[in-house]
Amino acid sequence: MKAIISIIVPIYNMEMYIERCLHSLLTQTFKRIEIIAVNDGSTDQTGDILSKYQEKDKRLKVFYQENKGVSQARNFGLKHAEGEYIGFVDPDDWVHQEMYEALYEALQREQADIAMCRYTRAYQHFSKERYFHHLKEKTYRGQAYKEQIVRRLVGPIKEEVSDPSMLDAMGTVWSKLYRTNLLTKQPIFFTDLHHIGSNEDTLFNMKVMSLADSFVYVDRPLYHYWKENEHSQTSEYKSDLFQLWQQLYDEMNQCIKEYSFSRHAQSALNNRICLNMIGLGLNILASKSQLTIREKINEIDNILSAPIVREAFKALELNYFPFVWRVFFVCARSRSASSVYYMLMMIDKLRKKRWGGRS
Repeated sequence: MKAIISIIVPIYNMEMYIERCLHSLLTQTFKRIEIIAVNDGSTDQTGDILSKYQEKDKRLKVFYQENKGVSQARNFGLKHAEGEYIGFVDPDDWVHQEMYEALYEALQREQADIAMCRYTRAYQHFSKERYFHHLKEKTYRGQAYKEQIVRRLVGPIKEEVSDPSMLDAMGTVWSKLYRTNLLTKQPIFFTDLHHIGSNEDTLFNMKVMSLADSFVYVDRPLYHYWKENEHSQTSEYKSDLFQLWQQLYDEMNQCIKEYSFSRHAQSALNNRICLNMIGLGLNILASKSQLTIREKINEIDNILSAPIVREAFKALELNYFPFVWRVFFVCARSRSASSVYYMLMMIDKLRKKRWGGRS
């Protein structure tokens, strides 16, 4: 019987986590699925584990390629997906057994193009649900869809900037289920991280969601996002991150021009550039012994001095931020690199204390 849902899992050296992920997928209450596992050149026991599970359940289809990164692995999976709907799962994560049944039923009931659920950030000793207070459990269409869903992917506007942690919370692909022909009509693929550094999910969603007409939100935490993996890409220092993110901004700007975005999209992109100063600064702090304090401050100053950043800060409305964040962004706007550095040090310490030593 042909699969209705294709679930793409890009995998590289995940012997510690992949069994948990596969078990959660193969025990779904929705049975008509295919799991497209793309082994992206793993050098550990990942391949043996995949072979063992494939023998037990033929719904698991295993493909192999040389190591090319998560974007290329997902793109490979897209080319082999046969289902009417497509989902994505990362190999160190797992899903609730009813996730795909709940998303599929919502899409069928509402005749919608894309469904999204909430997720839980899982740590070693505790977990924390991610809430989307601006969303209601309903279907978004027309102007409400364009502004509250599609534009939100670009960045926040007005009071939305008050919580920087929500910047890319909606941009993940693994919390969603897509109607396949949305992804294949052009077709749309993931941009290589070697070109943009990160946020390949958000950029992908900007393109796909621009082509959709409707979006249904399922207010249940059905996806479990594992935050204890020290070897994930998000925990590594990238010396060229700002250069890569400038290319990301170019891609997003091109997307805004090419697709049908709301009139607030450009302001949202400017605000994203400002909020990204937090991530760029924490990336510099993650360099550890590779840079001295003076060199780190100089790196921050170089970013704050870049024309694209200076122009973005000119338009940033500071009155929507809580006091502490307002002070931070006032320092960034005035290009006080030393102040930004020491505030980032405080943010990093509080962040690690809150999450048990990791981000």
